[in-house]
Amino acid sequence: MLERVLTIKNLDTKKILRTKIDALAKRNTVRFFTTLFLVLLLTIIGTFFITIFAKDKVILNETLLAWERELGRQHRADEILKKGGKTHTNKIKELNEIARITLNNHESRLSEHDQRLNESGARLSEHDRQINDTTENFKKLINNVQDFSVVETDKIQKALDEACKEFKARKSIVEQFQQISAEHKGSVVLVYASTDIVNSKGFVVDNIDSYGSGFILKDGWVVTCKHVIQPWKFYDSTRIAMKISGYHAKLKKIAIWTDGSRALKEKKKPDLSVGYNTELGNLKLVLTSPDEWEHKTTSFPFAKYDVHVIETNSDIAILKISGKIDNYLKLSSDPHPQKLDPIMVMGFPVGTFCLETQIAELSPALGTIRKIETTIAVTAPIIGGNSGGPLINLDGEVIGIAVRTIGPSGNMGLCLKASHIWNYLKQAKTAYK
Repeated sequence: MLERVLTIKNLDTKKILRTKIDALAKRNTVRFFTTLFLVLLLTIIGTFFITIFAKDKVILNETLLAWERELGRQHRADEILKKGGKTHTNKIKELNEIARITLNNHESRLSEHDQRLNESGARLSEHDRQINDTTENFKKLINNVQDFSVVETDKIQKALDEACKEFKARKSIVEQFQQISAEHKGSVVLVYASTDIVNSKGFVVDNIDSYGSGFILKDGWVVTCKHVIQPWKFYDSTRIAMKISGYHAKLKKIAIWTDGSRALKEKKKPDLSVGYNTELGNLKLVLTSPDEWEHKTTSFPFAKYDVHVIETNSDIAILKISGKIDNYLKLSSDPHPQKLDPIMVMGFPVGTFCLETQIAELSPALGTIRKIETTIAVTAPIIGGNSGGPLINLDGEVIGIAVRTIGPSGNMGLCLKASHIWNYLKQAKTAYK
């Protein structure tokens, strides 16, 4: 019983001890974890502060380095400013020296300019004085003119005429003729004539086309050469063939085109749809100068024939235009040409062969008068195709008509005088009525 009691007591004591031990173990465990927690917390806090202190140290070092770099830049900048100040001062000195030299040069030029102005002013004063003197002389002349006699007035008029001639002579002769040519554009014409050679039965066996020049006068009268309109009369070979074969010539058509107008079709064929021609009915042959025949004989085959004299004043043909005439030349009524007078021959040398396009382009030539007898000999070239063209003086008047050339190389042109044209023109006007 006692043993059981003792056993129970022992058991209770063990339980109590175990309970105490467990409680003590629990307290120790709590203390351990608490201590561990505190250690970890302190470790974290320490690490945090250590990290902050390390970053602050890095920032502080970087700040110090930045300050050092900034101080270095300021130091270098101060050195550059010191050097730049010296350079700037030198530049300012150089610019001041250049400005001083430029100012001195400018002042020198201004002085020269003032001197020239003074000289110009002196010249202007002298010029004004001369003008005043001339004005006074002119006033005196006007006052004296009122008392002049008729004879003295004629002398003054002659002097003025001479002065006008001298003034005109100052102008280039070429320019004067260029002006004349421009003013009378359309008054010189390209002339075309077509003639059929017909046998005794009336059949056409040949055709002759001829080209030349001409010019328009007032009221639509046109002057050209007879050998341009009737070429078969002037050539020995044609006259012999016609004599032997019994052929005769029949004028088929005549056409004229003013300079600057369209005259040709393709392949240089005459364009009869424009201009003036007998087919359109606005052109008519009114008169040709009388024929002057020369009797000749061929050696083989033997035949007698007649051919028109070439060196004659009877080489003029007069035509008439119907319709409005825009421009025309003036035929001199009382020409008095002199040797070495400047002249211009207008026409179409070589006919259509010199035309590069379909336009009748005028080809004038300048020269002087070499001699004056029955005809007027000139230095201006007269080539086949020029025949019938006008001979113009500096007054823009017709003083002759180009007819032919003479000399071994054809270097002298011959023109009929205007007086011959007047004679046949009067006859043509009578016949046309």
